[in-house]
Amino acid sequence: MSPFGIPITKAVKSVVAVHGLGGHYRNTWTAENGKLWLRDFLPLQLQTIEIEARILSYGYNSTTAFSKAVTDINDEAEMLLNRIWGERSTDEEKARPIFFVAHSLGGILVKKAMIIAHERSDIYGGILDRIHGVAFFGTPHRGSDLAWWADFSANLLKALELGRGTNTTYVEGLKRNSKTFSHISQQWIERAKALDIRTYYETERMHGLLVVDKDSARLNLPNEIPVGIAGANHRTICKFENENSQKYKQIWNALKIIAATIRETALAASKTDDSA
Repeated sequence: MSPFGIPITKAVKSVVAVHGLGGHYRNTWTAENGKLWLRDFLPLQLQTIEIEARILSYGYNSTTAFSKAVTDINDEAEMLLNRIWGERSTDEEKARPIFFVAHSLGGILVKKAMIIAHERSDIYGGILDRIHGVAFFGTPHRGSDLAWWADFSANLLKALELGRGTNTTYVEGLKRNSKTFSHISQQWIERAKALDIRTYYETERMHGLLVVDKDSARLNLPNEIPVGIAGANHRTICKFENENSQKYKQIWNALKIIAATIRETALAASKTDDSA
């Protein structure tokens, strides 16, 4: 878990970023000019609204997690929970609200982690209770449509250029896990009703493919706000060159509102605790 942003001792909120297939804890979020918005823009902007956050980026072997056995997805999701748990040792740290930022299939991993947290609340309940929301960037949410999931798997690998040569085995691995992805998405919906959700979808093709289109990227939940990112494809949807770009402003305006809501909720909870 790589930390970005301000020193841990000052943080009052945790942002956890999770990359997708073929991604990297740093490169997934870094624009061509070298700017990494989770490090270079977001922490300072949050401070302008009097919110200090610890921003963490989770790195893992995404090829193993998504293209091999079902147990790899489950194990990786539990490892994510354990890494978060390990970053929250003091009472102050455990009280921090958590907001996830996920790209592509990283959103599936976040969903599975939340499902496990529900099922094993005796262990992970402290984390689960602190999760306030998720921002999904190009994450597929197609539920029970197994045929679509199989096609998506092949298209994703083509777009990311991971399905060439010997790597074509990834396609079959992902297709085998299509039912798992579908099941995770269906299970998670019932656990998402209390969350603040933003879904961002791509508007440009990548190698001729719109990997996750508008309909596939939307959850159609009342607590969700879907937003199309102009000029973004599946890879660039979560990369921003500067804080003044229209692409980034769409993200910041949403996160600003969510962060303020989280702060108000936390303040109300602390007042309740003080009066008890």
